[in-house]
Amino acid sequence: MPGRAGSSRYRLRYMDNKNDKALVSPENENYRGNVDVYVGGAEHVTRHMIYARFRQKFLFDIGIVTKEEPFEKYHKVGLIMAEDGRKMSKRR
Repeated sequence: MPGRAGSSRYRLRYMDNKNDKALVSPENENYRGNVDVYVGGAEHVTRHMIYARFRQKFLFDIGIVTKEEPFEKYHKVGLIMAEDGRKMSKRR
């Protein structure tokens, strides 16, 4: 499993980490709620966010969680470009 796919479940498990009978109880899920605002760039959406949303929707469909979407709001930020218009890279 890719690291991003595995990390997408941390949010749910954190809500009820002492529960050894279920991933998260409905009480803890409702008390802690969804992520209020998810801030990320366009590239981030295709990685971590897609796994988190897919996992949440799947768990919703099979009745494990009560909320269909894991994030209340998504705020997309742009890319930082070099002076000549190229996309910046951490490698350079």
